[in-house]
Amino acid sequence: MGRTTFTNPLIDQTGINESQRSYAPLKKQLEKEIAGFLDRASVYQLSVYFQDLETNKWLGINETERYAPASLMKVTLLVAYLKLTESNPNFLEEIVLNDGSYIEEANVPPSQRLAINREYTISELLYQMIVHSNNEAQSLLSDHLDKRVTPETRARLVEETMALIPASYELGDFYELTAVDYAGIFRILYNATYLSESLSERALALLAESSFDSGIVNGLPKDIVTANKFGFKNDSNYVDKMQFHDCGIIYAEPNPYILCIMTKTNDPAAAQEAVSSISKTVYQAVSKQSPEN
Repeated sequence: MGRTTFTNPLIDQTGINESQRSYAPLKKQLEKEIAGFLDRASVYQLSVYFQDLETNKWLGINETERYAPASLMKVTLLVAYLKLTESNPNFLEEIVLNDGSYIEEANVPPSQRLAINREYTISELLYQMIVHSNNEAQSLLSDHLDKRVTPETRARLVEETMALIPASYELGDFYELTAVDYAGIFRILYNATYLSESLSERALALLAESSFDSGIVNGLPKDIVTANKFGFKNDSNYVDKMQFHDCGIIYAEPNPYILCIMTKTNDPAAAQEAVSSISKTVYQAVSKQSPEN
């Protein structure tokens, strides 16, 4: 149907692994770069998944390694809310009171806090949750969904939105996924195969406003639009307690692409440096790649 601003409605497909063909030089370069970061020991596991959204060619490095998603899962809650607007267009204008129940320090503090004893529309909370990765907004939205819909509808939404990220395993109480798994939700939004085209556009437009620019975005030219979400986990009860990820769509022309980078680390700053560096390497390779290749 052709590209609009953020979407290109098509039948969703995973594409063709080009690691050994047209993207072999890029994969070799990335493997060398990743080895350098791993040698420092501050980043001890790193995965990359790349997919060209025009050709569907992709490559992966350690792309099936498992990670804790952390704030990456805020995107599934966004999608669930947008799905409900298909049958209730006024849903996003409903009011939620922030009574201060969820004041907390996030692993990465949001650039904006919510005001206590203030009413917010769902639309405003979705903005805070996605653009500023606000955990208070996420908790308020999750609670409101439980109160607003029936248990059956809630269960259906959970099943549907989690199916967008085809993780096939759980480890104890900790849900884990891979870079390939998570890339799927961006492909589905880009192709508008779950939400309508207008709602897929709305989701990606919010993700494009993210205030976090220390990962993938930091490795790109200033004029490149990126719809992305980062996740950072620091949990002493978790076997790999510190993890940093950044995934999204980079709207490089004429070939927009998905890039998902996940890390396990002892140093978040080193992980962000690695993600930025890999993002720069991928962009430079794609910008030189002929659309016919």
